[in-house]
Amino acid sequence: MTEPTDLTVTPAYRSTMERLETLKHITASGKEYWLAREIYPALGYTWEGFDGVITRAMDACSGVGIVPENHFRQTSTMVVLGSSAKRNVVNYFLSRAACYLIAINGDPSKPEVAAAQAISPFRHVEWRSGIKRNRRSAKISAGSSCGVG
Repeated sequence: MTEPTDLTVTPAYRSTMERLETLKHITASGKEYWLAREIYPALGYTWEGFDGVITRAMDACSGVGIVPENHFRQTSTMVVLGSSAKRNVVNYFLSRAACYLIAINGDPSKPEVAAAQAISPFRHVEWRSGIKRNRRSAKISAGSSCGVG
């Protein structure tokens, strides 16, 4: 039996991508986002390990001159602890670009991360166009707040 040459048809890739797509949220204005606390198990992480990946992804964002907060919006989520007590914990709203950066900064020895990393060549153009749209919006917003336009 020959191995598939198209990564998008492999079971690991399809399973991971389908799971991530089911975790996607859409705002009333049609913008898509994910919640970090929902996707970390889908990528084979504990929260403690995933928090470091988020930090590396945000550093990568900063390193190319993009404001991380435009793609990694910190929030909090109430969780129930083992003792039935509740506590607020850090969470993040993530753009598609943030998810891309998380994937490429993740641990490829995790099959789920390797599958998400395989998306890179297929979605790179989509990701870059999202960054360009974001930069245009930021310029428009900045111009508007300064009385320009």
